[in-house]
Amino acid sequence: PIHVAVAKKSLDFCKILIDAYPESVRIGLETVGLPIHLACRRGRLDKVKYLLKLYPESIDMKAKNGFLPIHDAAHWGGNQRLET
Repeated sequence: PIHVAVAKKSLDFCKILIDAYPESVRIGLETVGLPIHLACRRGRLDKVKYLLKLYPESIDMKAKNGFLPIHDAAHWGGNQRLET
């Protein structure tokens, strides 16, 4: 559920889910990695910042494809996502 919320729902909705299940920020899915990977892919900067506050180590976590969150932002979103 947190991955869908990160991709499609508001930050407030994500906070509600995370408050109910804090460990969800540390759970990766085989296809997309951690929630922060998906937030970076979708250009959800508000969620990236929030997820980093909760799980700062996630910035160095690789997804199954070998990408770090910054790679996802660069690959899927281009420079405008990196500049913010």
